[in-house]
Amino acid sequence: PPPPPPRTTGSAPSKGHCGTRDARLVSVRDGQLWRSGKAYRFAGANLWYAAQLGSTPDGRQRLTRELDRLHAAGLTHVRIMAASEGRPDATVPRPCEKWCSPTHGHCSWDKYPVNCACSGCGFCRSQAPELLDPKRLDAACRQGGSAQMEPPMQPRPGQYDDAVLHGLDFALAMLLKRGMTATLCLNNMWQWSGGFAVYVAWATGQAPPIMRIDAKDQDWQAHQEFASRFYEVKKARELSYNHMRMLARRKNLATGNWYRDDPAIMAWQLANEPRALSRQRAYREWIGEAIGVLRREDCAHLVTVGSEGPSPWPSYVNNDLEADHQHADFMTIHVWPQNWNWYNPAKPDLKKAWDKSVKYISAAVEA
Repeated sequence: PPPPPPRTTGSAPSKGHCGTRDARLVSVRDGQLWRSGKAYRFAGANLWYAAQLGSTPDGRQRLTRELDRLHAAGLTHVRIMAASEGRPDATVPRPCEKWCSPTHGHCSWDKYPVNCACSGCGFCRSQAPELLDPKRLDAACRQGGSAQMEPPMQPRPGQYDDAVLHGLDFALAMLLKRGMTATLCLNNMWQWSGGFAVYVAWATGQAPPIMRIDAKDQDWQAHQEFASRFYEVKKARELSYNHMRMLARRKNLATGNWYRDDPAIMAWQLANEPRALSRQRAYREWIGEAIGVLRREDCAHLVTVGSEGPSPWPSYVNNDLEADHQHADFMTIHVWPQNWNWYNPAKPDLKKAWDKSVKYISAAVEA
């Protein structure tokens, strides 16, 4: 299908919405999901990049193909990153910008986006040995070596890339056509979509730690500490709530459905793998606050946190499944046997990985 017309978001009448219509498209009763009067079970997959794929003609062809293959395999649900924030380039200068020039290579990608070898850029040369190829250096230099998805949906606070929004419209339209549903994720603990760290940077003007493709453990620790400030910085939270409201009030230009009533949406997810860390109280206050924002806008869809659970490092992560989900409709956990060192491909022990995974899931069910 052709792309939607170039038009910005619309706003549905919001006054009295929840007072006049409080019918869940999907509901929870006795621990079971229900949809259209029937018990609802599904198998699904992460399709986090669906909005970006839907933003270009070639991407729409690929997205259509991927959805057809998922549907043919019996999968009826996908999880989409419905928020991605641009790096705070406008307010937070990158360190490398001071070291580069058009003559010796550069990192000022806004001014010089192409044809730089970056051979004289100390910042880029320090990233990783495999980046010393000039073409790779060019990309790494312009992006600060970042492993962040592009293009972002929200390059700057309140400013949106209409093509990416239309891409999300298109993805939901294609799901609806196939009788599939989606969980829309609205923020991120991790840097790959921008997420908490970018909101904190926008609110404070302070630069987040640079997360490179080859980030070490200390880089991840620094990122988490910076990103978790999101729970305590009111302006950062408010900027994120503005995004939630915008999507809930958006009219899908491919179907005419308001997002808050769209049958292709099963649930909203506050964020991908939010961690409490040392800010447990602020973390749980944010959960209640954010769910309240969504429920004032949308009465038709479920809401959940997006938690990975306690992880193998519960005393560091400080997530508590019961406490964290007091206001949510359902619980999520993530299981990463290889990332969590339960499984080593070089010395495979499937039984160990399986047993640990089952134990982790069983503990969540008990909670």
